[in-house]
Amino acid sequence: FAAGQLSEPVRPIVFYVDDTFPAGWYDAIRQGVLSWNAAFEKIGYRDVVQVRPYPKDDPSFDPNDIKFSCIKYACTMGENLSSSTRVDPRSGEILSATICIPHNVATRIRTDLFVQLGAADPEARHVKLSPALFARALAADVARHTGACLGLAVNYAGSQAIPTDSLRSPSFTQRYGISASIMDALPYNFVAQPGDKERGVVLMQERPGVYDEYVVDWLYRPVAGAATPEAEIPELDRRIALHRGDPMYLYTPTPVSVALDPRAMPYNLGDDPVRTSAYEFANYAYVMQHADEWIGTEDKDYTFRSLVQASVMNQLYYSFVSVSANLGGIYLNEKHVGDPVEAYRSVPKERQREALQFLLGQLDDLDWLDNEG
Repeated sequence: FAAGQLSEPVRPIVFYVDDTFPAGWYDAIRQGVLSWNAAFEKIGYRDVVQVRPYPKDDPSFDPNDIKFSCIKYACTMGENLSSSTRVDPRSGEILSATICIPHNVATRIRTDLFVQLGAADPEARHVKLSPALFARALAADVARHTGACLGLAVNYAGSQAIPTDSLRSPSFTQRYGISASIMDALPYNFVAQPGDKERGVVLMQERPGVYDEYVVDWLYRPVAGAATPEAEIPELDRRIALHRGDPMYLYTPTPVSVALDPRAMPYNLGDDPVRTSAYEFANYAYVMQHADEWIGTEDKDYTFRSLVQASVMNQLYYSFVSVSANLGGIYLNEKHVGDPVEAYRSVPKERQREALQFLLGQLDDLDWLDNEG
């Protein structure tokens, strides 16, 4: 390790995967967990995170024993993954972690893909998803929760680092994804327009971003010569200072109640909320226009159509909230003594006016939501 060569850890981080998952889910889960190994390789470690099925012939293994990190299948109506960690309060060391994946996550993924990517991705225009597309989406979800198990916090600012128009760039999205951090509460790339997928635009965040790699470096790369945690502080502060002021490495705490900082908003993309929402609304209008055609006879009782309508309304809510956060908004930075960044700054008046005009304009242009057929 000291010579700069990849080193295998003495104690790898091992996740044991439930053996009751539906067929095909194990490979997707494995892919999501192992996506973090690339970040560890950049700091000198190989195969840090490992995935194994539940042992069948090991009497000492118990998935309910907190000394084992497990990914469990939950036969519930829930639609979202959850994760938790057990931490040693004396040192902060993460001792073990659990990720729970509910069965009904498949319904949520199917609906989200149809609504958010239906305009840009013909593969998402089905009631029954292709196994390959579902696996990619599930792996992305698992990767996000694996990051939480590794000690990374939710960072809503990750998507704000990406210029909105760069979300339609094949070269940019292939290099950076759609966010600087997979730890953001991310939608799929609803900025992408019809034809963008064929040009090579990335449509979902499937791996850790540059911010996540930086946090792995800060958390896990040893500080040479430091015998105590206190002795590590100067070097850790230096690593933070290297990227201070760079939006790709910005962290914003999760709002407790009302978000004052418009950069700290969930389920949005891009650095220009008005331009992002214009692309987003155009896509939803396209989906609503073609939904009956795409669904056809696959939804005889109209259950899926109802889910699509509700999902569009939910996405519009998040979009309106993201834009309205600019009205009276304040950019807040966690400033320390000597930092060159501002502690706070009001959202520029021009951006606030643009946001208000956009909101008022959209209220008069939502007729596309009414499907009278």
